[in-house]
Parts: sequence; C-alpha cells; structure tokens
Amino acid sequence: MRELDLISQEVRQIAEAISLAIGCDVEVIDDTSTRMAATGTIKHTQGQKLNHGHVYRYAMQNKKTVIVEHPGRHFLCSDCNISKECYYLLTIAAPIIVDGSPVGVLAAIAFDIETASQIRIKITNLTDFIERMASLMSAKIKEYRLVKSLDLAMVELTGILNKVEQGLVAFSADGNVLHYNKPAVDLLGLRSHPDINSMNDAKVAKGVEAAVGQFISMDSKSRPSVVTVGLKSLLLDVETIAIPGDVHNEVITLVSFRDYSAVKKTASSITIAARPITFTDILTRSSSMRKLIDFAKKIANSSSTVLLRGESGTGKELFARAIHYESRRSGPFIPINCGAIPETLLESEFFGYDSGAFTGARREGKPGKFELADGGTLFLDELGTMPIHLQSKLLRVLEERRVERLGGKQSFPVDVRIIAATNENLEELVQDGRFREDLFFRVNVIPINILPLRERLEDIPLLAAHYLEHYFEKMGKKIECLSPEVEACMMKYGWPGNIREFSNVIEYAVNVEESNVLTLSSLPAQFGKMPARNTIQQQTKRQELQSILNEHGWGKLGKQRAAEMLGVSLATIYRWVNTYNLRP
Repeated sequence: MRELDLISQEVRQIAEAISLAIGCDVEVIDDTSTRMAATGTIKHTQGQKLNHGHVYRYAMQNKKTVIVEHPGRHFLCSDCNISKECYYLLTIAAPIIVDGSPVGVLAAIAFDIETASQIRIKITNLTDFIERMASLMSAKIKEYRLVKSLDLAMVELTGILNKVEQGLVAFSADGNVLHYNKPAVDLLGLRSHPDINSMNDAKVAKGVEAAVGQFISMDSKSRPSVVTVGLKSLLLDVETIAIPGDVHNEVITLVSFRDYSAVKKTASSITIAARPITFTDILTRSSSMRKLIDFAKKIANSSSTVLLRGESGTGKELFARAIHYESRRSGPFIPINCGAIPETLLESEFFGYDSGAFTGARREGKPGKFELADGGTLFLDELGTMPIHLQSKLLRVLEERRVERLGGKQSFPVDVRIIAATNENLEELVQDGRFREDLFFRVNVIPINILPLRERLEDIPLLAAHYLEHYFEKMGKKIECLSPEVEACMMKYGWPGNIREFSNVIEYAVNVEESNVLTLSSLPAQFGKMPARNTIQQQTKRQELQSILNEHGWGKLGKQRAAEMLGVSLATIYRWVNTYNLRP
C-alpha cells in the first residue's frame, strides 16, 4: 500500500485548508505519480496519473523543495512533454519525507498571472509554509503507523507499556476495558485491593473501569484535566482514536493519566532552571539592605512562614522569589495577589474546586494555588486585603497543612511554604477588626521589613546605572549616566513609589532625553512641581502626627482624634501613616 493512502482523508483535508489559506491551487502527488489530492480547477483530476512531472520526480529524488517561477525556462522543463504549452505558471513543490524516504510531493500552483504575482510577493514565507505542511503529512503517516501497530501488536507492546510512568487504559466503543498497563493499576491504588491477585484477573479490569470509566465521555479535544480518584490527584487526558478496518472503523478511547504531584515537580524543575531568581538580583550598596539579605538567606531553608513588610514598590516579590530559590524547594513558586482577584473568585483560586461545586464550574474541576504550589512556595501578596471569611480558612490550612477543594468530600495534605507580603499596618487592621489576630500571629513568624528607597539613597546611582542599561537594551537608546543635577534631585526626592516609581521615572526620561546624559529637563513633572518629602514642613507634620498618635492611641479612635486636631479626613490620616511609614 502506498504510504499516502494511509492518511488519504487527512491529505485531502490539508490540501483544501492550504488552498484556502494561501489562495492558490494545491495538489499532492504520491511516489507513483498519482494525484492523491487536488483543489480548485484541477480537483476533477484527483486520483488520476500525471502525464508529466519532471519537477516532482526531481524534488523526491533529491529530497529538496523545487520552485519553478518561469515555466519553460527552468532546466527541468527541457525534457517535459508539456513544456511548450505548460499551464503551470508557478510551482512550489516540497517533498514529503518519511523516515528518510520520499513518499510524495506537496505542491502549491498558480494557473493565472494574478495568482502567480501574489505568490512571488511572499514566496519565501509560502515556501516555508508548504514545507511545514509537507512535514505535517509526514508526521500524520508516522502517527498512523504507531496507532495501527498498537492495535495489531498489543500483546507485544504490553511489556513496553508497563515500563512507562503513565497509566494507560483503552476502552472499546461500548465502554468495556480493552487493555490497561501496570502503572494504571498502581496509580489507581488497586494493587492493595484484597481481591486483586494478578494483572489478568477480570476483577482488575472491573476495578479499572469503576475508577476511570466515568471519564471516557470527556471531550477528547479538551486539554488534560486534573481529577481526583480516591485520595490521589491525577493529570488525565482522554483521546478518541478511529482505527480503520476492512468493513468499518473501530473506535477506541484511550485514557492516560499521571501522578499530578510528580508532573508539578517536573514542571517546577524546568521553570526553576529557566528563571532562577537569587539575592544577587537585589541591587544594593546599603549596609542595612545587606543585613536584610543576609538574614533572608539565613532563614531561606526553613519551612516557617515569612511576612515581608514594606511600602508599595520596594521589591517584596523579588525578595520572596529569592528566598524561594535560595531554599531549593523542589516545587514551584506560585504568586497570588489577594487584592487583584474578585472576592467571589478568591476562595476557588486558593483551594480549587471539584466538578459541580457551583454554577459555571468546569466539569473536570480545577486545582487551587495550594495544590499547584505543593512542594514549593505560595506567595500571598497584599495579604491585608484578604476578606475576613477567607482568613479563617487560610488559618486552618496553615495549621493543618491540608486542603479541601470547594465541593470536595475529602482533604489532602500539601507541603507549601507561605511567604506573605503587605504594605498595610496589620496591627491596625487587627485593632479595627479587619484582620484576624490569630492569623496575624500565624503569618508573622519571621517578619522582614524591607526599606523604602528614601532610606537607602546610596543605591540610587547603582539603580540608575542598571535601569539605563536595561532601557538601552529595550529601546536601543544609549544614555551614559545621570547629570550631577539629576542625581542631586533624585537624592532629595521622597520616592513614594520606591523602586517601581524609580524604574518608571528612568524609562520616561530615557524616552524624552536627546543627549547621552540624563538632564533635569527629561524628568517627569512631579520633580518640578512637588516639594521633596524630607523638607522641614513635612518633617514637622510627621513628628506632629507621631506625637498625637502616641498620646491618643494608634487604633481607629486615636486616628479619628488626630484627624480632628489636624483638620483632615480619617482617610488622610491613614494615608499619612503609610506615607511616613509611622509605627507605634
């Protein structure tokens, strides 16, 4: 049988798709010069033998693509019997190679001047596309061979299938188990069943069918799904395969599954290797920051919860990632912003859900961030914004180290280290009843207070050099350094947005600067309009607010009293407390 006959239907479908995509006729010729597929004006010739074909034979013999832009003038046209009246105005012919042997040719053809002109405009891209489609047909043939050999040699392949890490179960069209491998039995926990004595026992097949038979109706076009079988989470995939027969096609459903925790660990190792974040990524010359980094390195290998505190933009997530990678935990680093996810979705994001947990839930369920971070680190950013009802559930997970999905009937253990971050005063939130005191003590095991930029001004030249280089690589615009005036201005500025604001300021200035030195005229408007935060006036306001709160208390009542005395709103007092980084 000719190789292309094995996938004749796919060959015709691919040819039609290519023709629609590139706007010209397409034909597929096999190694006997028979048209396996043809579109458009030559579609009626499908199945016929060619009475020419020097170009196609040359492409197959030499295993390389041939382009004929001017028929009659190409050297392959000299011996062709239709060279003088050739109706092929342009041809791109790519060989279809399977295991090193040519089995046919895929060709894009122009039969009129307009189509030929359009192809010439983008001939390089179209040639690459045709070659890729030829490779696709080759891959389809290989795929067919594999599936057919699996069907015909199941007994011989059993030994191999038992060596793979995946569990494999094949179902017939009426839902009966046709075959299963040893890993399937082990992953489903059937080996410990008292009635299971051998791999060929019919009771094993019944056990396999009971465990995974419920999933064979899943959409075979959907991506792999995480399902719970017994006490184990499995990454499960369902594929429907039609095996051609003499009379009709036989349809089987192949269910494959792997231990989800093992898959996560593998994915994590790849991610960690690809994007390592270390403490060397934290740029500083500040002795205070160096002490913080040394302390963070010291506690990195602990499993204790870390609370990163600091103003917005100080680099709390960078610290969290560095701690995670320094710890060499085998699992992934999973960040979740508690303030960026709608409250109605936050619980399912944290804990996941099982099938049917709520209206609109995916049929196969969904793992939560705790599951995804198993063996690794879960970073809870903006912890202070977490709703109070969810805080109690988080506290329970932290205490028991077990998670239960929404709509689930059982909990399962997780090995997750928590690193939380906040720019809010959690003590005040506790006093105001907006944050659970027991959760605060649970997350505040190892507190790390990250310094704002105004308290590490010696880092400004170092950071400036880094970001100037970064935006040079990004924009191709070389700025050598800051002018002395700009550096002095930046040293006086209060940086309420810290490193994030600093990066934005440098990006803005690089965009507008026309010389190779950053000048004052390139700085954003706030440097000309806003006074430096460390002026005498602001220092006085800071000291006055600190004194009032020390006298009347740091809770809500004390802040209300401060608002009355200073003639501002309560919201302003809260903002000033954060702005001036005030503490009891």
